[in-house]
Amino acid sequence: SKDITKRVDKILKRANLESVTDIEAEGAHVRILMSKEGDMVSDLVVYVTEGSEVALVVISGEIPESMIGELTNNLNL
Repeated sequence: SKDITKRVDKILKRANLESVTDIEAEGAHVRILMSKEGDMVSDLVVYVTEGSEVALVVISGEIPESMIGELTNNLNL
């Protein structure tokens, strides 16, 4: 898991993504990153690590930036 985490961190650093949120709570580390073109988000990455578990969700497409705010508010992030 630590090897995977290091690889993902390295890839995300090269991807030139903007951090939306980066929180640690109850043993989990949640990062949400995105890339924008104007007021549209072209890539959204949700990256969660907890102990030896890793979850990575990548969404590509045209997403209005306002929807990202709604998402993070609904998740209480």
